[in-house]
Amino acid sequence: MTDQPIDSATAPFRICGSCEKRWASSYDFVVDPEIRLLGLQLVPNSPKGNLLVFGHRCGTSISVFTNRIRDLVADPDDDADPDPVVSYEECHRRCRKLEDLVACDRLCPKAGDRRLVRAIVELKRRSK
Repeated sequence: MTDQPIDSATAPFRICGSCEKRWASSYDFVVDPEIRLLGLQLVPNSPKGNLLVFGHRCGTSISVFTNRIRDLVADPDDDADPDPVVSYEECHRRCRKLEDLVACDRLCPKAGDRRLVRAIVELKRRSK
């Protein structure tokens, strides 16, 4: 690492903290066959803090704020401000299970991030 200022216009999207591999864009990062989506970490009452956690082939984990990667999905629903689920009983808790990719019919602040996970899985499938 250097103390040089980073030019955000030319800076890579991510750099692996272990092997220092660089990805120029969020798309390059997501479709890289050496990257695997591990999970969605949700921050209650603060959806802007939600993270996608990825595993890199070198063995390290790389976390990315969902809003940094949302440009991969053209989703008009993400601009909506959904009413939160009113009670715990009404929540299907699907967002806690990465392997559950079924669309959730509950509108809540986590809905956009669930759609993002589904989009990433589809992008990876199509890039093979």
